[in-house]
Amino acid sequence: SLLLGFAGVLVLATRALEKEREYTDAKSRFISMVGHELRTPITALEMYLEILRDGLVTEPEKIEEYHSILKRESQRLKSLVDNLLTAGLLESKSLVLETERLELTELLELVVQTENRASREIETPFSKKAEHWVRANKEGLYGVFANLLNNALKYSPTETKVIIQVKESLTEVEVQILDRGPGLEPSQHEKVFEPYVRLQSDSRARQAGLGLGLALAKELIEAQQGKIAISRREGGGSIFSVTLPKDLNHD
Repeated sequence: SLLLGFAGVLVLATRALEKEREYTDAKSRFISMVGHELRTPITALEMYLEILRDGLVTEPEKIEEYHSILKRESQRLKSLVDNLLTAGLLESKSLVLETERLELTELLELVVQTENRASREIETPFSKKAEHWVRANKEGLYGVFANLLNNALKYSPTETKVIIQVKESLTEVEVQILDRGPGLEPSQHEKVFEPYVRLQSDSRARQAGLGLGLALAKELIEAQQGKIAISRREGGGSIFSVTLPKDLNHD
């Protein structure tokens, strides 16, 4: 009996060490990816700034094009840095979220207008007159929905449309983002939210990014007493769902 108990402790300790080693290895790979991802926009910024500084282009259209590239790459760099800072705060338990009353359809419309730079077809069948109130951190919630929408657009064929719908119960508000991407196997549905993990399915491995956005989204939503989940969409694709407690005290 004593030997069996000791063997059980050894098994548990071994599993814990293996999990810690896997986490450390994943984190090391993540740091390597960070260096690569940061280097890409920085190199682009340096190159186009030098071209403009040296006057190598004079056509107004070309100058405007280069300015657009500089803006896009600087936004990409800012997004990477913001994600890294947020991840560090979450890991150290130092992130304090200030919440306010938010109307979700208004926030979702802002996300669509701002993030849909390629003017893809996005269907928003929710009523513009219906109000769905929650109490949340506006910047954090915007980041979550922006990440989910950008993923849906990135992984869906251009000829398909992304759908954003809002459902409400007596106590909760649920936002669903439906895409026609390659989808994920059910065994991957939990892994996709793990920090420092990037799933290596062929279609997704070719896409740029750190694979950190969904892990941050999960932390941010759960910090606001909400839930985030993924399910398979009938006919192909994924459904990402964000559920938040309804603010019952709005005017």
